[in-house]
Amino acid sequence: MHQRHDSGDRREHRSRGFAVAGRKCCRHAAVYLRNNRSRIRRPTQMARMRCPYGKRGQGDGVMSLSYRHLAIASSGICFFLALIWLVVPQLLLWVWQIDASHSALLMARRGGALFLGLGVILWRTRHADPSPARSATAYGLSVSCGILATLGASEFMTGHAGPGIWLAVAVEYTLAACFWAVRQAPNIDQFK
Repeated sequence: MHQRHDSGDRREHRSRGFAVAGRKCCRHAAVYLRNNRSRIRRPTQMARMRCPYGKRGQGDGVMSLSYRHLAIASSGICFFLALIWLVVPQLLLWVWQIDASHSALLMARRGGALFLGLGVILWRTRHADPSPARSATAYGLSVSCGILATLGASEFMTGHAGPGIWLAVAVEYTLAACFWAVRQAPNIDQFK
């Protein structure tokens, strides 16, 4: 299960996970070691534990998607949309080629309030540790963005919205996929 390296006493878990004996492969390993130093009796215990975030190699050229970065970007999008829907809802209705009737403006402003609330939730949870609540937030946003994108595409197909709706559909499908990718909280029992 362990692989011996040229440096002698340094062992590394073969699959994904933490490296031991002073070599950090993951910033989460250092935090776990610092907080649970009394529970770890020997370095090989650390090698048997798996990092819930996967292997974080340096210079491997792969960009990892984190909940923190996604929450910051999404909260910015939500704040921007809230501002537009609350202040000038006619703009997006014009882009989507939808008639700006009084009922459409009423619903647009109410939607702006929802976007403002979502932006605050995302901004406040950007530093949240992996937990069931953070997973529920990611699941919920993935589902709602996916449904919004599907509705936008179907409204275009039926002729109720213009081609400008495809910008919203692309952003919503992208957000749905990204939140789906970061939805899973690590199993807390792995660290016991």
